[in-house]
Amino acid sequence: MSKTMVDDADDWLFDSISLYQNLFMYDLQHGITAMNWTDEKNVCIATSHGKKHELAELRLPEKLLQTRQEEAGLIKNRDFSMNAGCYCPHQIRCLSSVPNSRVVATSPNTEACTIQFWQLGSDETDVIRNISTIENSHSKGSPAHITPVPGSNQMMFGSHLDNLCVVDSSTGQTDYKDIHRTERISSMGFTDANTLICCCQDTGDLVTFDLREEKVIHEHKNTSSGDQEHFWTCAVTKSCVYKLSSAGEVRKVDKNAWNKDIGRWQTALNPGFSGSDYLKISVSPTNEDTVYISGFDSNVYLFKLPVASDSEGNTEQLVPKPSFKHEGHLQNASLCSMDSDKMLLTTVSHLVHPSSD
Repeated sequence: MSKTMVDDADDWLFDSISLYQNLFMYDLQHGITAMNWTDEKNVCIATSHGKKHELAELRLPEKLLQTRQEEAGLIKNRDFSMNAGCYCPHQIRCLSSVPNSRVVATSPNTEACTIQFWQLGSDETDVIRNISTIENSHSKGSPAHITPVPGSNQMMFGSHLDNLCVVDSSTGQTDYKDIHRTERISSMGFTDANTLICCCQDTGDLVTFDLREEKVIHEHKNTSSGDQEHFWTCAVTKSCVYKLSSAGEVRKVDKNAWNKDIGRWQTALNPGFSGSDYLKISVSPTNEDTVYISGFDSNVYLFKLPVASDSEGNTEQLVPKPSFKHEGHLQNASLCSMDSDKMLLTTVSHLVHPSSD
């Protein structure tokens, strides 16, 4: 490892003091393939290396949970602790917690569109136990996306619009939804307990399905940004949807005006390393004009999007610089690149804390 690389990393660590109020960095033995919160103090992660696949629930360090800096300084515990864990037969592609329970749902990265339910240990054991595995009877050769149905113990899972299914995590009972479109989805989420929004991966179209009426109630057609094809994903909130393309374009759709974009922004993100599996956009829980983006490179970007100047949402604005860029993983990758046993990190993901400012 060259002295210059070490010096650069040292410089970044020194400069980071002025960039972060608090910065904690941790090393895991293997790369993370999926992660999600089980509550505000615990996170469930799936890791994979070769044929070794693991699932674990980790408790956040007490030092990290403190909101007041002066109180955090008095706490020695700054390490994650494992609540429970287990080995898995396959690499996990998607992971979501079943609300108000000690159960998580996962989908394996296989051609079978499958959902698995896991019990996250108990007072008697720290072993995560597989409860059930349910295969989608309309599998189309792609792993499933998963999202919880609010206010229930049910989960929605599927890979395409025509194989979406609600499954009860307790009984395993399934209910397939009749959506007469066949596109592959990249992401989905609920605005309320009955309204599901799906984003089509290849077109960016949004399809809104009402669980009570058992029908599609809105179809938002994505307008083209040019001749080149892009991948799309989205983040769903109670009031709007943010869409992100592999070209770095962000669009906002309000749930009360599904026929148009109310905002369009072109970021300066480089799509060189991006692919459909890595794109991710999240919205701040406390400010819907703040979004987090990852999947383009080794950084996580925070953008504070300006209000759209065109009420019709047709004028695309340039957002040349992010408000903040987390590049700690990029610095780590630079140090690892000289080690023949480690691969250079090209993409990262992110997870926003449920109570994050």
